[in-house]
Amino acid sequence: MSTRAASSPRKAASSPLNWTHLIIHHTATGPRETVATLRANHVEKRGFSDIGYHYVIERDWLGRGHLKRGRPDTRDGGHAGRVCDTFDGRDWNAFALGLAVVGNFEPGYGKPERMSPWLYRAVLAAAAHLCKKYGIPPEHVKYHREIKATACPGAWFPMARLRQDLARALGKS
Repeated sequence: MSTRAASSPRKAASSPLNWTHLIIHHTATGPRETVATLRANHVEKRGFSDIGYHYVIERDWLGRGHLKRGRPDTRDGGHAGRVCDTFDGRDWNAFALGLAVVGNFEPGYGKPERMSPWLYRAVLAAAAHLCKKYGIPPEHVKYHREIKATACPGAWFPMARLRQDLARALGKS
């Protein structure tokens, strides 16, 4: 399989790339997935060079979320697919960090779930942290389905609430 996500033409830098956007995903899996199991799936089954997401919110046995590193932020992502229909034709993977939330928030697919308050707080904290760390404005936080024909991060993902709370957390409301 030969995809941009599998082998990016841009070599790894020694410092983070110029990230201008954050794309939020769900893993469409059960709640016990980890960075290690996602990485193995992306490398072994999809032919990627690494996990596609830069960050993943894993869940502990109580369902609380914890931010974990995935793909280094010195490398293009492998999470947005071959999307080249941006306003200037660039590939989203080249300028958008990928944040995946472990779980399935899409009804009618597998075993969907509603996001718990504990997990929601972790998602909000992680998105705010990443926006601050990389200087990403809240209006540049996108959901996967806003840039590609997909249901991700799922109809039960609290997108409108997260947008409001993120703007408030970053002092932009």
